[in-house]
Amino acid sequence: MKRDRNAKEEELKESLGSNLLERNVYLENLIKILTTVSEHTVLALDGKWGSGKTFFIKQLEYLTKNPKDYPDIALSSIEKFNKYYSIFYFNAWENDNMPPAESILLRMSEELWTKREKISNDILGVAKGLIDIPIKYFSGGSTSIKDFKNTYISQYIEHATNVANAGTAINDILYNYRASTHKKILFIIDDLDRCSPTFAVRLLESMKHTFMSDDAIFLVCANNDQLQHTIKKYYGEGFNGYEYLDRFYDMVINLPEPDIERYIKYGLNPGDCNYIYNAIAIDIAKNERMSLRQVNRYISNIILLRDFLESRNLRYEERYDVLIKSIFIPIATALKIIDIKKYEDFVSGNGEYIIDEYVEKSDEIRQYVNPQYNGDLPIKDFYKEIFNPHSQYSSIGDTFKKAATSIGFSATIDD
Repeated sequence: MKRDRNAKEEELKESLGSNLLERNVYLENLIKILTTVSEHTVLALDGKWGSGKTFFIKQLEYLTKNPKDYPDIALSSIEKFNKYYSIFYFNAWENDNMPPAESILLRMSEELWTKREKISNDILGVAKGLIDIPIKYFSGGSTSIKDFKNTYISQYIEHATNVANAGTAINDILYNYRASTHKKILFIIDDLDRCSPTFAVRLLESMKHTFMSDDAIFLVCANNDQLQHTIKKYYGEGFNGYEYLDRFYDMVINLPEPDIERYIKYGLNPGDCNYIYNAIAIDIAKNERMSLRQVNRYISNIILLRDFLESRNLRYEERYDVLIKSIFIPIATALKIIDIKKYEDFVSGNGEYIIDEYVEKSDEIRQYVNPQYNGDLPIKDFYKEIFNPHSQYSSIGDTFKKAATSIGFSATIDD
């Protein structure tokens, strides 16, 4: 999969239809929770970095737009949700170069006036009572939506931030939006844990003290462990970041870990050809407890090397071909993602200890240490030999290093 926030429609559709991540029930429960909220609320979706939080909320957006495609996922709850809410997605990390409230308003203006033009007149009606807009704009004048956004919204923001109670003006927008659409706004705030401490704290405080309207519900997607460290950087190391977050969150929803084995099997599609490297790659990802983001990178790199892994270009007996392509390459590819120091050791011939570690924790790799597979050279001895310039296997070592350091460039590694 691509970076989660750019997830393609077919990926979202497939993941929901197959329940690939086994999270459909959590989507259903979240929708049900949101349909019961009647007042200003801040929810937190807590998950580790790379656990798929952004993909989860993109699934939520896709599901609410296509409810009839998934009748088994609480169709009645989704229809109720759609009756109550409009979704506004805001990536905090990409917008932390200006004050939070202004940044949210600018992104709202872009979302509502360029992507939802059918309600643009309602939105302009909301703004009419707040800023001085020329009458010609409402009487068929030539001013464009883009001009309106760039000129008048910036003036409004400047004005709102200079008055004693900017929250009143912002909440008027939310109130009038609901009056014209009959919907509240679900603000999805993503990647807050990646922001600068100042921006993260001010955005949290804006949720509670500026966007106070019952017409605004917030869903904050973050790694709360990391976010509390960000808050401590703002207030000082002796500050209790968890207690601070507890003041802002009305409910915390923990995103469960997905079934990594099922996920990587789907990505590698081993059913078409049951190559050994697939089984070993799955075992490595599972034992390393890779995050979804790491698994995505791992799958991509293995697929890029597939031509090499499935070729017979080493021209040595099958055992050594297996060791290089089905064990050493998957190990090197994983280490490049999870531990660059070990990766550098492994591809430079200083990784005997790494082989010991993987033999210990991987059932799939361990079988190649058993006597029936030993042949002339056990796995660790063979590893040493491919880095010996005087060994008959040194050419295999050169091929291994090219493959491990030039991911995807099969033309440079196939002899």
